[in-house]
Amino acid sequence: MTEKVEELSRGEALARVAVLEAELAQKSLLVREMDLMFGRMLLGMRAAVIEEEHGKGAEAAMVWIFNGLVGPGELPPEEEKDAQAYFDREVKAIDEGIRQIMDERKALRTAPAPVERVEQEARRAGNLPCPFCGCDVDPKGWLRGDGVRGPECDNCGATAASLEAWNKRTTPQPAPTAAQDEPFDDEAGEQLPEVVEAIRAREESVSLVHGLKTALREIRRIAAHPPEDKAILDIADGALARAAPEG
Repeated sequence: MTEKVEELSRGEALARVAVLEAELAQKSLLVREMDLMFGRMLLGMRAAVIEEEHGKGAEAAMVWIFNGLVGPGELPPEEEKDAQAYFDREVKAIDEGIRQIMDERKALRTAPAPVERVEQEARRAGNLPCPFCGCDVDPKGWLRGDGVRGPECDNCGATAASLEAWNKRTTPQPAPTAAQDEPFDDEAGEQLPEVVEAIRAREESVSLVHGLKTALREIRRIAAHPPEDKAILDIADGALARAAPEG
């Protein structure tokens, strides 16, 4: 089921972007602050090692570590007497948090990039699906030599001259099931030669690739459910125009 895309006015979109940019700036400052504080603590521990090996010894080295903890109020609780037991108990929550971050990072790597996700949502927003295969349309799927772009089906390659032409047609009806795929009645059957002739006139006696095969499979459905206008034939024409001769 396609998720409904929230529609925003330009003003609303700009306001939301401004809020997100402000939040990003605050989070960036927080990350920088934490990085600097972590670096300061590491620096103090390195100084302690230098003090122990080349200075006044282990007792003076502990002063470096003690001062690094007392400043931000991070001294251990006074009731803690067993260093190893204290470390083993407290490190579990830290290790679990790191594991969750790694899982989230992995999920982000497999998810669509933000720009790609926005493009996919934009394709679905307000645009009809392909009348032949039912897939989403890329509004800028085809590119002409002069830089002009137009809509193209993401799956079968059906095209139209413009996005307006793509959407200006009767909403496609579901294809008949095997049980319903029976000979046409007289009224529908009379319309079939017209549709066939419209497509054949555009074939120009060449062998067509996948786009034509897809279009031909839909002849029955088009005849059974004739469009109210000719725009759907324009989309079929785009699929035929994209097809190339085998030789």
